[in-house]
Amino acid sequence: MGKDGRQRKATYPALHGVEQSRRIASRLVEEACKVLAPYGSRAEKLKGIAEFLLIRTT
Repeated sequence: MGKDGRQRKATYPALHGVEQSRRIASRLVEEACKVLAPYGSRAEKLKGIAEFLLIRTT
C-alpha cells in the first residue's frame, strides 16, 4: 500500500480500481488530444504531458 492508501486519500484507483482508472485516464487523454489537434505543433508539449500520465508508474 502506498502513501495515498495509508492516508486514505480519495484517489481514482481507490474509488474506481486500477483498471477502471486507466480506462478513464486513457479516454480523457484521447479527448484532450482531439481538443488540442487544431493547435498543431504548438500543442505537442501539452499532448506529451497528457500521454506521459498514461505511462507513469509513480
